[in-house]
Amino acid sequence: MYLNPSVFALIAACTLCSTTAFADGPVPVQHLNGHAVYGEHMPASNAPVPLAQVLLNFEQFTSDAVFVSGRIGQVCQKKGCWMMLTDDGVGARVRFGDHAFAIPKQSTGKALVLGTLRAVELSERDAKHMAKDGGKDPAKVQGPQQEWELMATSVLIMAES
Repeated sequence: MYLNPSVFALIAACTLCSTTAFADGPVPVQHLNGHAVYGEHMPASNAPVPLAQVLLNFEQFTSDAVFVSGRIGQVCQKKGCWMMLTDDGVGARVRFGDHAFAIPKQSTGKALVLGTLRAVELSERDAKHMAKDGGKDPAKVQGPQQEWELMATSVLIMAES
């Protein structure tokens, strides 16, 4: 079968464009008021609770899903499979199920997270792994690390204005 060189070039260009689009990172599942949502669709909800307030009163928030606000402090630079949410000097690692979804690695700014909260202890090995994937020096991690974890079902990243 003979393929005209210009048709072949067009097919190659389309293939390159489509694979490049997917290589750019995760695609939002929805846009809500101009903001990208990753994971599951963000349900209509009450106002989010600032992360610092949630952690101050964590007993009230550990059994059910909580709608939390904060700022993105760090994102996994390997796959975008977790982020650190910060607020008023405190933070929680936001994980996306068992790698159920990811967010763009360059994400910054404010975010809203729907998920469940728990306190976790990372082994030194896991903490070093997280530090490395977050672009930090794993050699600075010594011993097990205590941290808060939000297991997210949905993350809304607010568009910077």
